[in-house]
Amino acid sequence: MTKTKSTAPTQVATQAETQPPSSRDQPPRAHRSPNLCKSIAGALFGIQSERNREIDFNQPHPLPFIVAGVVAIALFVAILVAISQWVSA
Repeated sequence: MTKTKSTAPTQVATQAETQPPSSRDQPPRAHRSPNLCKSIAGALFGIQSERNREIDFNQPHPLPFIVAGVVAIALFVAILVAISQWVSA
């Protein structure tokens, strides 16, 4: 018995080929102010979703996050100082 090789290419569609492209396949979008503020607030309070975290870490420039984070921390500390001075007065 001789085996014959099939010369016709077999096409097996993988799951990735049959499904529409996900957001990971698309280029990262620039953050707008409301999204950036929401992202920083979520990160500060530890309630940010995994999806938003992935979007944030796929951004091309980290500078807006750094600046917004420093401003948010400074504002938080200033509010705590103001409250403590108000209570102790």
